[in-house]
Amino acid sequence: MSQSNYQLHDRMGYQLSRASRSLQTRLEAGLSPLGLTRLKWCALSGIGLEGVSTPSELSEHIGITRPATSRLLRQMMEQGLVMQKNEPRDRRSKTLHLSEAGLHLLGQGRDVVDENNAHFRDKLTTAERQALAGLLAKLVSGEDRALDKI
Repeated sequence: MSQSNYQLHDRMGYQLSRASRSLQTRLEAGLSPLGLTRLKWCALSGIGLEGVSTPSELSEHIGITRPATSRLLRQMMEQGLVMQKNEPRDRRSKTLHLSEAGLHLLGQGRDVVDENNAHFRDKLTTAERQALAGLLAKLVSGEDRALDKI
């Protein structure tokens, strides 16, 4: 094969993956002493801070499959972090709630997540953060539907 102008480090996918890996690795290092993974944090914050109340809503909120959400919730229930309660109006429906232990970890994890966010946020100006958010939204626009077809 002949030499080409292919430069891995100049590729958008490489750069986005590297940035994402940096954010995730730093976040996971901060959450690990609390016994939390990034996905467990996403579930805790979704339920405790953003009003996500059903497993299907949580699956959509986090962006993982329903079977993966079921496994995650089962682990978190076994750890005593999350509870499912029957909905009074419809006994078949269950709503998600944080236990006292889950609420405690939510508070501790929030400090870690906020510090991690500030670490990376402060590297950019307000205008750069706004531009980045707009560009990332543009890149992924419509991709959820496209991924469903793969």
